[in-house]
Amino acid sequence: MIINNSPVRTSVNYGINNFEISNEFLNNNLKTYTNFKIENAENCGILNNLSQKQTYPLNKNFTKLKPNFSKKIIIKQNTQKPLIVNFDLNKNEFLVENLFLEISNGVCANAIIILNSKYNAYHLGFLKLKLFQNSSLNLVVINSLNEGSTNLFNIENFNLKNANLNIKIIDFGCEYSVFSNYSFLKQDGATANLQNIYLGKNNNKLDYNFVQKIYGLNCNGLINSVGALLDKSCKSFKGTIEFNKGAKKSVGTESEFCFLLSNKAKTKALPILLCYEEDVTGTHSSAVGKLDSKQLFYISSRGLTKQEAVKIVVKAKFTAILNNLFDENLKNNILKKLDEKIKYEE
Repeated sequence: MIINNSPVRTSVNYGINNFEISNEFLNNNLKTYTNFKIENAENCGILNNLSQKQTYPLNKNFTKLKPNFSKKIIIKQNTQKPLIVNFDLNKNEFLVENLFLEISNGVCANAIIILNSKYNAYHLGFLKLKLFQNSSLNLVVINSLNEGSTNLFNIENFNLKNANLNIKIIDFGCEYSVFSNYSFLKQDGATANLQNIYLGKNNNKLDYNFVQKIYGLNCNGLINSVGALLDKSCKSFKGTIEFNKGAKKSVGTESEFCFLLSNKAKTKALPILLCYEEDVTGTHSSAVGKLDSKQLFYISSRGLTKQEAVKIVVKAKFTAILNNLFDENLKNNILKKLDEKIKYEE
């Protein structure tokens, strides 16, 4: 079953949509998922057992699955503490979730969603975000599933007037890790900044399809993906910024950079700009980098091993994205985990 197709027909020429997984899991009858924690929800309204059916941009066949976790969370007041939703898949092998997160008018909020497992697990998630007028949300999504797991995650957001969304996707990789984000900047002054850090290892297959559709005046869209591939891992990046009618004076920027830390690792990237309006600004870039031997020699000459020098160079790229993270402890934990996993193949 092919999943996570780019919405642009020309992508077929690059073979970038050739990402397939088994569809055996579609016939599973799932037990209600209970192994989760929601923290710092004092200023939130929580609705359970939603009956709304969802479409999955990853693949329409996923609508056949009945979610075993479904909640709507409304953040109604400003709060210093981030809302934390922690999914622990150590006891439940399958999680199919519908999670709706609404930010009320004028509210500024932070949220963290964590996927974690010690054993092989299967996750299919749909996260829908709605930001009302003048609201702001800083969201961090962390995939920390076991090496043999499958993670398929759809994120869809609707930004109303002057709403500001910042998403950071931290992907530590697993057997299949697939993220899709469809962002709709529906009204004037809306902003969506998506930043992605990934680390592929062993035989991991990573696939990212990020689409920003801009409809409002003076909107601002950003897609920035930075990662490293080890061993025989492979990754596809598909980024699309689309300026629709009414998007005058809007700005869209996308960039992708991949460190290849192994001669056997593979990467594909297809950044695309689509424009149906005048007086807009759009830029895109994509780059693949191997570590500079002169730079490594210079750092190593200061008393560090080559492996330590590699970690410094790679983590410097990651830190640029993590620097403005709202939680310092979370930032340090992410950097520590990256430090443990980064290695260099001579």
